[in-house]
Amino acid sequence: ALETGTHAPFGSLRDLGTILADSHAAKACFAKQTYRFAMGRLETAEDVCGLDELSAAFEQSGGDIQELWIQLTRLDEFTRRK
Repeated sequence: ALETGTHAPFGSLRDLGTILADSHAAKACFAKQTYRFAMGRLETAEDVCGLDELSAAFEQSGGDIQELWIQLTRLDEFTRRK
């Protein structure tokens, strides 16, 4: 799996897509960017636990985007905005 600072050569866009789909780092990045979009701000130190939960749930779902949004709406940070 592709992680930060690694090298993964690819020969086509299909190959790149496969590498990214199998990457834990890419899923975590996607979850983080979705979180930022939904919250309308960058995450803070107080958000780390919720973001970790979200990333783990997204990974466990096999990268299911619908499940990512469902889990995001269940976070305390989402339902109890300041």
